[in-house]
Amino acid sequence: MNSQVSALSDIRGAADDADLARLARAIHRQRAARARFIPVDLLGEPGWDLLLDLFASRVEERPVMVTSAIIASGVPATTALRWIGNLENEHLVERSADPTDARRQLLGLTRKGLRRMRRTLAAMQAQPSTSAGLLIAANAYPEEYLVIKDKAGGE
Repeated sequence: MNSQVSALSDIRGAADDADLARLARAIHRQRAARARFIPVDLLGEPGWDLLLDLFASRVEERPVMVTSAIIASGVPATTALRWIGNLENEHLVERSADPTDARRQLLGLTRKGLRRMRRTLAAMQAQPSTSAGLLIAANAYPEEYLVIKDKAGGE
């Protein structure tokens, strides 16, 4: 573990990748809920959504196909592919061949991307005013409890 992440861990208590992955998933669920009420093109940060999903998936040891990452981004495929390209140019993500199916490509964080996401999420977790509710929700409630219902009672 690098010294900056270690220093943050000392300040805010023991946080491991599993805690950070829960925080990433909670942030992603919150953003998806928000998108149901406000058009995503007004609030969208597809690069951030991609990074959140890729971080949590890596910690969960789940491979992410490029097509799945596109869906998780919540934007049209062409926009998601452009953002994947931007993230690749910054050396935060990389594509690789799927060892089980040569027709598919996997997308994952690079070492740099993983390091940056750990630092970002740890810093967010250390800021109670911005992440306390998300962290509590991520640790205390099952995922289905966090679904927001609209006034008509639908999800």
